Amino acid sequence: MSRRQVNLDADVLLLIFEMNTNIFTDRRALTTTRLSSQVCRTWRSTILDSTVLWGRLIDMDSLDRGGEEWRHEVLRRSGHSPLFVKGAKSLQWPEYHILCSHCKVSLCSRRGVSPSQRFFLSLVQNNWSRIERLSVSIGSHIADMFEPWPWQIMCSRPAPRLRVFEFHSTSIASFSHFNTKRIFGDYAPLLREFHAPYIPVKYSSAWSHNLRSVQIGPAKASSYGQLLLSLSSMTDLHIEEGSEMVFRELCHMQETTMDIMFPALEAIHMKSSSKELLDFLHMRRNLGLSLPVLNLAEVDEKASTVSLKTFAGFQVHHSRQQDDVRRNGMSQGYINLLFLYAFIVLMTPFAIPVFFPRTKDNALTLIAISNVCFSLLSFAIKFPGLLLQTGFIYHVAVTSFGAIIEKSRFTTALRASRRLHHPLYFLKLRSCFGQASGISTQRNGLHRNPSPLPDAIFHDDVVLCDSDLDFLC
Repeated sequence: MSRRQVNLDADVLLLIFEMNTNIFTDRRALTTTRLSSQVCRTWRSTILDSTVLWGRLIDMDSLDRGGEEWRHEVLRRSGHSPLFVKGAKSLQWPEYHILCSHCKVSLCSRRGVSPSQRFFLSLVQNNWSRIERLSVSIGSHIADMFEPWPWQIMCSRPAPRLRVFEFHSTSIASFSHFNTKRIFGDYAPLLREFHAPYIPVKYSSAWSHNLRSVQIGPAKASSYGQLLLSLSSMTDLHIEEGSEMVFRELCHMQETTMDIMFPALEAIHMKSSSKELLDFLHMRRNLGLSLPVLNLAEVDEKASTVSLKTFAGFQVHHSRQQDDVRRNGMSQGYINLLFLYAFIVLMTPFAIPVFFPRTKDNALTLIAISNVCFSLLSFAIKFPGLLLQTGFIYHVAVTSFGAIIEKSRFTTALRASRRLHHPLYFLKLRSCFGQASGISTQRNGLHRNPSPLPDAIFHDDVVLCDSDLDFLC
């Protein structure tokens, strides 16, 4: 029986090839495209004739494994198309030191720069106006290896095509003398994401008004104050560790001038849980907000009661607005906060990621409540000395989760949770339920049987186990 040959439309074929060029999610994107170009003449001509494909494949880590000729060939194939540039491991400059016999000072040697790194610097300096997305992580002492520092020259030039700028380093000291008076030459009209927490940027209104996603780090608070006051269209805010001084200054600005409002804000990703940060946030009830990485175990004692009222008020209203579901006269959102607060008071060494779903996601609301309850249940089982009401926690968790038994709603919520990199603890607790039920009956005198788990979580197309959650059972 002969095989039937299927000829794809040229546009469809090109779209498939373009989907394979995402170097930010697929570390083999360049290799996949190269191998695809060797399948047949049609594929090869389609790929080689598309400069856009090659412009999206400037992955320095992947190019580092090739020779100098291959690196220049990929750049040549990109023509004059916009460039997507990524680099991490290949841009970590190794330290080679020369010891001066007179002053006993160790100086970095330029001999530590590899051919791949020299190619990268040349690429950025000679093609800066073509770069649409730049995501790099450099070594801590690059500033001492070149004079003048190429990043200062690069960032002072206009960036007409730049949309995403992600610039990270292993040391804050690398940016101590970074001159940012005219970053991007005050011209970056398409810039939407600026993730450079260690660069002390003096934000210019010429390009900051268009930003949608910003990453805040331990830089000068005054510069961030100017930025945040101008970001009325921001939808995504990233807050790094060490940002306490920034929000202390911003709180002072709110007292002396006016409130800083973010009407379009949809998500805050926090790696800091300081008192200054918690006091700064005042969540409007009609605003969808997601806090997937809130480490409440690191909140200092002074921030315990007052600061948590912000989150309690938002979650209580959020829970009532969605379902108006109450258990024993208390909203599930408030019950959730009580459990979390109990962990802070008990000073346990565990950190619980808290996920406040967006207001319109009803299924995610219930999953958030059930998720935290199940995580608390697992700790209560492994550490009976915590004296938590395991039977009551189990009942609330299962009951709230039972409201999303429809397979479609559960699958949607599960995918959304994975997209936000937030683990669903209850998926790993199936073997604990019988033990939990027994403990709760004996300890708390609860004679009612907990509601059975919905069949949806045992469906074949739902992944039940995650290697990252093995410590729970």
